Amino acid sequence: MAAPWSVRLVDGSVDYEGRVEVFLNDTWGAICDNLWGPEDAEVVCKQLGYIGADLALVASPFQRGNSPVLLDKVQCNGLESNISTCKHAGVGVKSCHESKTAGVTCTTVGSLRVVNGSTPAEGRVEVLTESGEWGTVCDDNWDIADARVVCRELGYPDALEAVVNSASSPGEPRFGRGAGPIVLDGVYCSAENTLLRHCSVTKEWGVNDCSHAEDAGVICETKTVRIVDGEYPDEGGVEVFYGGTWGTICTHEWSIEDAHVFCKQLGHPVGARSIKVVPSVGRPAVLLDGLLCNGSEASLSDCLSSGWANNENCDSESAQMAGVVCNVPSVVVELLSGSSSRDGIVRYREDTIPGLICDQDWGEKEAAVVCRQLEYVHGNSTKLVSLGTLSGKIFFRDYRCDGTETQLSDCPFTTRSITQCDSNQIAQVTCGPPKDYDIRFAGSKYSEQGRVEVFLAGRWGVIAETFLTYGSRSVICRQLGYAGFSSDVFFDRGSFPRGTLPILIENLGCHGEELRIDDCFDVDVVDGQTRKTREDEVSVICFPYESVANHPVRLLTETGIANTRYGIVQIYHDDSQDSIDKVFECSHGAWKRAPYCSNEELAIITCVGDLPHLHSSSDSYPDYGSGLAAWKIVLISMAVVIPLCLVACCCWRSHRKTGSATTASATYVQSTHSTRVEVASGDASSPPPAYAPPSPKPEEAPPTYESVSPDSAAGKSTAEPVDV
Repeated sequence: MAAPWSVRLVDGSVDYEGRVEVFLNDTWGAICDNLWGPEDAEVVCKQLGYIGADLALVASPFQRGNSPVLLDKVQCNGLESNISTCKHAGVGVKSCHESKTAGVTCTTVGSLRVVNGSTPAEGRVEVLTESGEWGTVCDDNWDIADARVVCRELGYPDALEAVVNSASSPGEPRFGRGAGPIVLDGVYCSAENTLLRHCSVTKEWGVNDCSHAEDAGVICETKTVRIVDGEYPDEGGVEVFYGGTWGTICTHEWSIEDAHVFCKQLGHPVGARSIKVVPSVGRPAVLLDGLLCNGSEASLSDCLSSGWANNENCDSESAQMAGVVCNVPSVVVELLSGSSSRDGIVRYREDTIPGLICDQDWGEKEAAVVCRQLEYVHGNSTKLVSLGTLSGKIFFRDYRCDGTETQLSDCPFTTRSITQCDSNQIAQVTCGPPKDYDIRFAGSKYSEQGRVEVFLAGRWGVIAETFLTYGSRSVICRQLGYAGFSSDVFFDRGSFPRGTLPILIENLGCHGEELRIDDCFDVDVVDGQTRKTREDEVSVICFPYESVANHPVRLLTETGIANTRYGIVQIYHDDSQDSIDKVFECSHGAWKRAPYCSNEELAIITCVGDLPHLHSSSDSYPDYGSGLAAWKIVLISMAVVIPLCLVACCCWRSHRKTGSATTASATYVQSTHSTRVEVASGDASSPPPAYAPPSPKPEEAPPTYESVSPDSAAGKSTAEPVDV
């Protein structure tokens, strides 16, 4: 029979927690965390005189220390009286990374449990007292910060809810009344607290003014898997929670079957779309290795593996770790540039590559599948968004859906061998009926701006907020299919008329990365009962993604001729010509709301030569890195332009006196209401004619960049295939 070994806990904040060390061969040494689990922790804590263990901890939660590692792969059944009788890999460990020592938290006064819930992860919070009784916690000041400490102390990754009992409707607590003493009252926990007994309280231990009708409860997070560092919410690196920490999965044996189990455990019943590998730089320790799932398991812990924290094929120095793309139909497609969150241009993502769909036969069946994928009942192939020049990734496909498929990837298709797409063939849909937390713009005929209305409980209403944060603006625009929001520097709430719908949501608070407003951390549903007024109704101006930005710019002469040299600056928007390169992304007021700007104040420019080539996403750009510094360019420009302006002024006066024809190098004309700057083109023989406001013109087709050619005789353009 093996001689008993002494154990101790080191570097904990209290004597009942710490790194486990064992005394062997006249030396204290640590235990490597390979295969370390609750049964091992139970033996250590009982050997130290405690009634049991609360947590078995891995990945060096209490630092490594200077002690050598003496034991590895300890495997107890929990009934041993001394760790020396447990299985292990032998005394002395050749190598164990400094991030891989084992720790424990033992059960003692102040330890927690939850009882009377429908699952082990929820219930009334109870605390172990000195007398061995289990007491309760009063719900005065009880909040999510306190619940998080409780859940993490119990070995769960986080809390979902802090359960309190409403004073306005007293009754039975959700998890029943406790029978023991009320131990804590007025608990205040912070993010630094790891144990509830370390949190601040307004009253001493055992002192309270509560009854058991106010017993606090929690609901803990049970998902022990997550996706991190992905471009989209359904893809990225995979992590698992075990032993009080998050860790990675080794790529050794990582397969689509493993990924199916991971994604289903995460809450995606369809499983995984594909697997990937991700860089390990900055990632936590490896917690699973040699994973072998058949795809039908309920969780990764049910699969065969090398065991928890037993990384035999990967370590912290490995270059790559496991990643996944889960099959989540609702986030693979999104609708861009609509006036509501349920209509617009279809952007489809294949793994991590998003693009538009160019399908000449796109119809009702394809639209029905896309809308079903977005969790709507039905869909129609409608063309609500006018498109100009296209850019970015385009999938040239002819889909042949029968209309019953779950997602677009289930439909057969053929790839089209073309490189240009007529904008009329870009897939668009309208889905319906609206679902809770759908939003739309109102109060403007322009699709990307307006008063924000929300659908909730079967009716439309408005969102009211005294100050709408940048994060909330970003989420609203993202949900509506836009790339971002226009700064409110020039934004006036009065730009859009107030509505008559009830206020349904107030105090909208979003971090900014959420996909929809119902994902935000603060969404107060008030159903019309609010102190907010019509002046608080939320309005937003968004700007589109570059790939669908229908804002071509042109110059128009006083006779209405589009050209590349001079004239009024016009930007095309939603079947309307507004007089003013990504100009639409600049801060600006609402579209068509410039009541104080007259024709005499329209921007007029003259360009040198022709318009530059407009690059698509596949174009390469010249490298200007070796050019002149900006300050040198400014000095040179001043040295050239100022003398030219003086010469031009003299020439202009001479021209007026003599009436002779003079070729101006440059002129600057300023009046009270307008400014015109003209620089001579290289092939010009005379200055352009004086500006006069254009007369009303008949309705024009939307211009494209290709329609703006030197000295074109008219502003008309026809839809041509666009080279992307």
